[in-house]
Amino acid sequence: MEMLGKGFYIPPSLVRDVIMPVNIRNIDKHGIRNREKGVGKLASLLGVNKEEALRLALKEGIHELRIRKATELYVSGKASVKQAARFAGLDLADWFAIVREKNLIVQIRPEELEVDVEALRELK
Repeated sequence: MEMLGKGFYIPPSLVRDVIMPVNIRNIDKHGIRNREKGVGKLASLLGVNKEEALRLALKEGIHELRIRKATELYVSGKASVKQAARFAGLDLADWFAIVREKNLIVQIRPEELEVDVEALRELK
């Protein structure tokens, strides 16, 4: 998984539970009171300021969203191994680690193998 900022990895559960807490009774008319507290707590945990905490959380959220969408496309057969890896922003080794982690079946299309074999022949 990608490390963010100064070597911090923010798990999605931390983003969900700390950054964006949903407690309707404590939301003010602008809906920001709990978010500000959550960002402050996250910033303290990470040892960074609030702006950096938000930047890291957004980056991690985008990363997780890209992986989720790439997984959906891959499982549905709408994306090849390479396409899914590219969409997720990962190299093939990291994509295969995600595939293994999620217990997905590796789906390599014959035409992908032909392209790879041809590329290897050109390297000789």
